[in-house]
Amino acid sequence: MESKDGPDTIEPTDFTPASGRPGGRRFKPSRPMVAIVIALLACLPVIFFLFSARSITIETNPLTEQLEIDGGPVLPVGNRYLLLPGVYTAEATADGYYPLQEPFVVTAETGQEFVFEMVLLPDILNINSTPVSDATVVVDGQPVGQTPLNDFELKGGEHQLELTAPRYQTYSELLNLDGGGNRLELTAELKPAWSEVSFASTPPGAAISIDGEERGLTPATIEILQGTHDIRLSLPGHKSWESLLEIPANEMVKVPMAELEVVDGQLLVITRPGNANILVNEQFAGQSELELELAPGKSYRIEAFKTGYQNASRTVNIVSGQEQTLTLTLQAELGEIVIRTKPEDATIRINGRESTLPGGKVSLPAVPQRITVSRAGFVDFQTTVTPKPGFTQQIDAVLKTEEQAKWEAVKPKLITSAGQTLNLIRAGQFTMGASRREAGRRANETLREVDLPRPFYLATREVTNAQYRQFKADHSSQRADRFSLNGNDQPVVKISWEDAARYCNWLSQRDGLTPVYRFSGEQLLEFDPKASGYRLPTEAEWAWVARVTNEGQLKFPWGDLFPPSGKAGNFADRSAISILGRVVPGYDDGFAVSAPVGSFPPNASGFYDLGGNVAEWIHDFYGQVTKASGRIETDPMGPDKGKFHVIRDSSWRHGTVVELRLSFRDYGDKARDDVGFRIARYVF
Repeated sequence: MESKDGPDTIEPTDFTPASGRPGGRRFKPSRPMVAIVIALLACLPVIFFLFSARSITIETNPLTEQLEIDGGPVLPVGNRYLLLPGVYTAEATADGYYPLQEPFVVTAETGQEFVFEMVLLPDILNINSTPVSDATVVVDGQPVGQTPLNDFELKGGEHQLELTAPRYQTYSELLNLDGGGNRLELTAELKPAWSEVSFASTPPGAAISIDGEERGLTPATIEILQGTHDIRLSLPGHKSWESLLEIPANEMVKVPMAELEVVDGQLLVITRPGNANILVNEQFAGQSELELELAPGKSYRIEAFKTGYQNASRTVNIVSGQEQTLTLTLQAELGEIVIRTKPEDATIRINGRESTLPGGKVSLPAVPQRITVSRAGFVDFQTTVTPKPGFTQQIDAVLKTEEQAKWEAVKPKLITSAGQTLNLIRAGQFTMGASRREAGRRANETLREVDLPRPFYLATREVTNAQYRQFKADHSSQRADRFSLNGNDQPVVKISWEDAARYCNWLSQRDGLTPVYRFSGEQLLEFDPKASGYRLPTEAEWAWVARVTNEGQLKFPWGDLFPPSGKAGNFADRSAISILGRVVPGYDDGFAVSAPVGSFPPNASGFYDLGGNVAEWIHDFYGQVTKASGRIETDPMGPDKGKFHVIRDSSWRHGTVVELRLSFRDYGDKARDDVGFRIARYVF
């Protein structure tokens, strides 16, 4: 601070200690104290180590005293070690083991243990072979070198050792090594894989061939490897000696003396004609041409014989190693054949070759001869004949037209797999319908001319319940009032037209025929008139079979007069009066409803129930018929379409003049208890 008179002046003053003594007194530690402080400071790291270290167990397998731990301070305490957390390396050595150098990590956890496995050193092998070197050494299936094989290292344990060398047996030994660096000496004695085989022959000097390789001349001893070998001894002018020998290893083998036979002579036997049977000294040897091997120095009688020819024979001498040819000509034994043909200008072939026969006669060897007679438009006539020497045989070849032959092949009856019998029908032209003057005639029975040139088969009986149930097992024809319609032999009823058509298709497929009808669901799409399968009869076919006779056409199934008498058929009779409103006066057939099929006599063509029992579904759609003057319908099958189908035949429900006439036509589209069906099919 400045004064008014100028700046102030700072002046020094004397310092006086608090004690009142000038200069004071300084602290000076004693030597013991200093020593104690230094000792405490020196113990701090040890105290820190003791409080921070972890007690660790460290072992080696096998145990060794040569264990060192590198990586930090280590304090052994008994069989344990105090180590701070961190990374260390355990190092150890032991005789027979690889040196151990294994890192490990000590963590802050307590109770840590470490066990280190020491690895055995491999044993060291020196491997040799005798009596040859360069044998291949194989250990555990792997080649490792050739003998002598020195300083080969192999770890302890079991090992399969093999030594192989050409022409020697394989040496095999199971080694059980301890390991630990042991040195082992091994010498394998290889045994020969061959044998010495001695050969001899009479005469000597035969070439010895082993598996196709020539190895010397007899007598000889040859080394042959073990195994199966093809041995052949051959000498010019002699038959070869051959054998399949099994040769062992490392033995002396003596093959029995081989007796070599002189080679056969070759004889080729030819005959004219060929394929004759050959006898050698009365023993059958084969057929010509025939090659024979015959022992030399002998005579042989060669004889040839053939059916239709005279025997031929000759004696020959055979020379060793020489090829000879013998030709024998057989003279034919002839028989005379006379061939008459109808038509006379037909072509004749004998064994396939066309022949011209003067007077129709020919002489042929007495062996089977195939005769064919042919002419355009006719079916070939074929036969086989064996001429007889000294006799004349005649063949009458009557040719048939193709139409005749076709008809001859047609069976008069067929049996279906369901058991129905169908008869063959060859119909023709006739008049269908009824005259307007006929009592009981209806408007739909118009007269018309029909021709049925196409042959067909028709079932002799109506389809029964049993036959239908092969197709549809659960079908029931039910009852009429208290009377059953469901007996096995009664005709099937309560079926629609479509049901009947499906039955025909099923039976066609079962019998291997082409079905006629094609459906889509419940709807009939079309039918194939050319198909070979079963179908319902057409109306014209049914009318022909039911009505046409040699004397004309029937009006009723039993004749021309009404009412029926006797047992004419199953119609509405006295036995059914309780369930029917109208019956045939005074008639009793014994059945109130349908009868078993075939219960009444058949018509003149052998067909049953074409009047009475049940009415029958017909193939045709129903339509009104109008007479076309001068026109003949050929194989008609009804309208192309319609709602209803024709029903023909009277039934057990019918008893009037109208219904019992064979020209009566009905129609329907629903199943009834008095309508069934029978089957038909075309022949061609």
